[in-house]
Amino acid sequence: LQIRGQVDYKKCSICFSDVNPYTKSSFYVSGRYCPNCQAPYHIHCLSVWANSQKDRKMKLAGTVRCPHCFYLLKIPTEVSQVQKLTSLIKPRIKAKKEPEPPELSHVELVKFGDLDSDAMLNSCPVCNFIFEEEQNILKCGNCQSLIHEKCFKDLTQSQCKNCGVKLHQF
Repeated sequence: LQIRGQVDYKKCSICFSDVNPYTKSSFYVSGRYCPNCQAPYHIHCLSVWANSQKDRKMKLAGTVRCPHCFYLLKIPTEVSQVQKLTSLIKPRIKAKKEPEPPELSHVELVKFGDLDSDAMLNSCPVCNFIFEEEQNILKCGNCQSLIHEKCFKDLTQSQCKNCGVKLHQF
C-alpha cells in the first residue's frame, strides 16, 4: 500500500513519469488517483489507455478500467475531446496508401440460391430492397456488392454505389 506524499506516488503508473507527456505539466496539475486502489495516473495517459481498449461501448461512454484493480473510471470529456482533436490535427502515424481501385470492373450474374445466408439478408444499394428468388442479381467484381439487374440500369454512369468503380456487363 502506498502512502500519499512519497515521491514515487506522484508518478503516473501508465507512463511512469511525474511530468505529463502530453501537456508537460506536473502531476499536481493533471494527476488523478484511482478511488479504489489509489494508483496514480495522468488524466491524459488514462485517456490514451482508454483509446487502446477493444470494447467499443466503453470507448463511447468515456470510461476505462483501472489497469491495476479494474475499477471503472470515468475520463473527463474535455480530455478525451482534446485528444481526439489533437489526433486529427497531427496524425502520428503516416497512413498507408490504399491501392487504387480499378477503373473498370465487370459484374457477374448470380443466382439467388447461390447466395449465402448473409448475402440473402443484404439489400440492394440502389433501391434498398432485399433480394428475392425470382430476381436477377448482379455482383460487383471489385467489392462483391450485390445489385438488382433492373437497378444496374439505373446506376449513374454504371458506377457501383459501394466502391465507385465503373461497371460493365458482358
